[in-house]
Amino acid sequence: MRKFPSKIDSMTDVILWLLIASPVWVLISNSFLDNKIGYLQWLFIPVAALIAWFRFATFYIIDGTELRYQSGPVSGSRDINNIYKVYKTTTDPFNSGNLSSDKISIRTKGRGSLNISPEPKEEFIEALLAVNPQIEVVD
Repeated sequence: MRKFPSKIDSMTDVILWLLIASPVWVLISNSFLDNKIGYLQWLFIPVAALIAWFRFATFYIIDGTELRYQSGPVSGSRDINNIYKVYKTTTDPFNSGNLSSDKISIRTKGRGSLNISPEPKEEFIEALLAVNPQIEVVD
C-alpha cells in the first residue's frame, strides 16, 4: 500500500485557510465585542470544519490493484487494471478531487475519467504502471 498526498497550490491554500479562519475569527471577535454569540454564527463553524476536512484529508492510495481516493467526505476507488490512459496534464476543471490545477486525468473502462493531483506526480504514474504496464501515458 502506498499513499500519495494531494498537491496544493499556494493560492488554493491561502483561500482555504481564509475560509477556515474567517468564521472562527468572527465568532471569537463577536463574543468579545458584544459578549454574545448569534445563532447564525454557529452555523459557520461546521462549514469551516468541512473545508478543513477537504484541506487535510485529500489523498490517493494505491493498494494492490486498487486506486482509492479521498477528498474530505468524498471517496471512491478504481481498479487499476481498468485504467487504459493517463494524461499527465489536463485543464478540465470538472470531475476534480484535488486541491491543485496541476493534475492528471485517469481514464478507465466503464467509469469515465478521474482528475486528481498526486504529489509527486511522476512517482504516482510509475506506481500505476507497475501494476498495469499497458496504461498509455500521454503528455
